[in-house]
Amino acid sequence: MIFLIMLFYVFFFIRSFFLSKSMGKSIVGENPIVFLSVFFAGISSLLFLIYLIFPVIGDYLYIIYFTPLLFLIGTILIILGLLTSITASLAMKDSWRIGINHQEETELITTGIFQISRNPYFLSFNMVLLGMILCFISPVLILTVSVTMILFHQLILNEEKYLESVHGLEYLNYKKKVRRYL
Repeated sequence: MIFLIMLFYVFFFIRSFFLSKSMGKSIVGENPIVFLSVFFAGISSLLFLIYLIFPVIGDYLYIIYFTPLLFLIGTILIILGLLTSITASLAMKDSWRIGINHQEETELITTGIFQISRNPYFLSFNMVLLGMILCFISPVLILTVSVTMILFHQLILNEEKYLESVHGLEYLNYKKKVRRYL
């Protein structure tokens, strides 16, 4: 399980690093919500890893419910999230960004996994976060994951406005055909 969470983040950061390096510039947008969402996602994941590595600490961090079945379901959700993130990231090719850079236009990707979800990478992150909650139901983890998901949703809403302004009718037609999440 520790390996899965680490793999999820390692893939995210390695993908960001190499894309940024190949483009010769940052792929991170200027919106402070980007940094807040990454911060809260990191805190959520750190709490989860602490629960895994030091189960005794779970008593102090208020794990209120744990069952092997929910742990299994959570693990499956984390694995699906990891696979979805890899699929979405590869489908975006050089259009992958963290946040919005208003000085840059990227290609509108509507094929592959983007025929199922307009935001498969955010969906994958949400799957991983929800999987973590199912593994260890804790008010602290629920709070940090909830804040992260609210911030992610705000990023999506901002991105939708941007894509509509850049891609116009093409994006509006795509938006009618494909749901935001699933």
